[in-house]
Amino acid sequence: MACLLRMLEISPDSHIRFDGVDVATLPRQAVRVAVAVIPQHPFFLRMTNIRDNLVPWRGERQQQQQHSDDKILSVLSRLKMRDAVERMGGLDSPLDFDWLSQG
Repeated sequence: MACLLRMLEISPDSHIRFDGVDVATLPRQAVRVAVAVIPQHPFFLRMTNIRDNLVPWRGERQQQQQHSDDKILSVLSRLKMRDAVERMGGLDSPLDFDWLSQG
């Protein structure tokens, strides 16, 4: 991954092709902007519910309320996560880390 994102140099005779393009021929910043990296280490707000982990609250309840349940559930549907959240008890259920994959 470090080579793909050009964080490590690759030797001149090596090639890393991504969708047929040699990454070494592209500017570092162009590669880093174009590639999404999702770490395997999850980040959760402890002692909160599912909703607060999806739409973090920053001290003003009004800011959180701007995100309607319909909008949150729509996003979860597109991510194929709505059924899992409903099995866990819905948006206001306490987040149980054992119910979720760590990957």
